Amino acid sequence: MFLWCVLLLFVPFSESIAVCPSPSVCVTTTSFYAQPVTDCLCDQCESSCSGTHPCNLTRSMCGPPSLNNSCRYLYMTCSSLSTDAPTVVLVTGQGERGDNWMITADPSLQSVFDGVKEAGLRVCVYDRPGTRTGEETSRSSPQPSSLSVTIRESARDLHTLLNATKKSSSPSYILVGHSLGGPIIRQYAAMYPQEVAGFVFVDALSEDLGDYLEETDVAYFEQLNEPTVPCGERTLYSSVVVPVMRSIRNTDIPRVPTIVLSAGIPFLTSEQIDSGVFPPYITQDFVDKIWRAQLAAQPRLALKFPGAKHLMDINSTHYIHLYQPKIVIDSITGIARQLSVTTTADTTTLTILSVFFILGIVGCSLFLLLLPLPLSRVKRS
Repeated sequence: MFLWCVLLLFVPFSESIAVCPSPSVCVTTTSFYAQPVTDCLCDQCESSCSGTHPCNLTRSMCGPPSLNNSCRYLYMTCSSLSTDAPTVVLVTGQGERGDNWMITADPSLQSVFDGVKEAGLRVCVYDRPGTRTGEETSRSSPQPSSLSVTIRESARDLHTLLNATKKSSSPSYILVGHSLGGPIIRQYAAMYPQEVAGFVFVDALSEDLGDYLEETDVAYFEQLNEPTVPCGERTLYSSVVVPVMRSIRNTDIPRVPTIVLSAGIPFLTSEQIDSGVFPPYITQDFVDKIWRAQLAAQPRLALKFPGAKHLMDINSTHYIHLYQPKIVIDSITGIARQLSVTTTADTTTLTILSVFFILGIVGCSLFLLLLPLPLSRVKRS
């Protein structure tokens, strides 16, 4: 079996953990500023993981280099708050690094990451291979065969990271997915349903989008989403997203609190279309078709989750978490409160039942103890 060692890197106020396949998980620490991790102390990966911290390495165009063929770097950062509530996991759209959740279009607005953390919840973001922020490349190493990486591999990478940073033996997560992050968290839930406590879909990509488009428009949509940088992340809509999502049965996904957020403004304005930045096939007619398809596909996405709350016509383009972060924050914290109330109610019900059970036992015991008394009186008479 191909041996993997995954070195998890963390920024200030986070844990730094190195994970090997077996038999141990190694924990190191970081100071306020990231310091070199000099030793992983993993039984099978010591020589592979020892060395210079990738934060101090010169990254290639594809992200941090692997130390050798058996060691990859995966990057995640979590707020250090420890709580009994489910951990919130923010999953970006295609090509976006984890810090996309840490910024807003308006600097005066609070980012989703900071807002969720301020609400008292533990929150994590991570980099998928092939993602970027401006000129900064991903802090996670590419998969060995980057052209074949699919949402399944992305879900497995996420599970590896969360498994290494989990706070209990039975972790639970509120998964938040923007755009391509939507299919990724659905795939995660199908693979690890017992770990999922809630969903928030942020203008998520749906396999039903193409049902409302002609083949030519689907081809243009895929072409538009092809990466323009080396080793960039690919959507693979028709070849991967559609068949994989449609292979997931309704029974594969846990019934948990779910909120679907849908943008109310098209992803491109007429001014952007006329700017000449986009390829010639990006016309107003094409954008209108994509927009109508998105408006039709989003309600179908919500219907896949019984009881889901669907917020439509949000005053934002595709990047709701950048333009209307408070709506995303409120959705996440609302689900967390709902889960807390449910847990409290379950605990209260269990306590009441336990009290009645104990009272029942005590009552039966007293009845059996007192029962011989009248019988003895009858015999004497």
